Amino acid sequence: MGSGKTSLGRAAAASLGTSFLDLDDEIEKRTGESIRGLFAKGETHFRVREREILTRVLDATSRPAIIALGGGTWIQPEVQARVPASSVIFVDVPFELLASRVRNSARPLAADEQRFRELYQTRLPLYRTAGTTLKITQGETPAESAKRLVHLIQQLKLE
Repeated sequence: MGSGKTSLGRAAAASLGTSFLDLDDEIEKRTGESIRGLFAKGETHFRVREREILTRVLDATSRPAIIALGGGTWIQPEVQARVPASSVIFVDVPFELLASRVRNSARPLAADEQRFRELYQTRLPLYRTAGTTLKITQGETPAESAKRLVHLIQQLKLE
């Protein structure tokens, strides 16, 4: 949430000539509801829909693609069982930078900064179970980050 997964994913996919999909956008498209609207029905309701749609996306994907997962997607055991950690890249952004990016946004889980910090600290060990980490630093441009992401993907032969 706020790490830049969508922007980085789009840039990397364009550079590699592969397809890109943002899971949150796909959820909104397939349900006809906003993420905020789905969350209003409860986080459990949202997570069930998220897993259903991710499963459909993965089943329909015949070629390698870059898929930006939502902030709570990878931490679900059902997702970890389906998606090999070796194909997941964690975009690691310092909390202060994340908080500045989502402040005043419509993101339901970032509305309260203290709760957002607690959520981040809870999720961080699970994010770190991803096979690879792309560490983002303050001051790094999106283009620099995207270039490093492309290099990682090429090294891992994920394209």
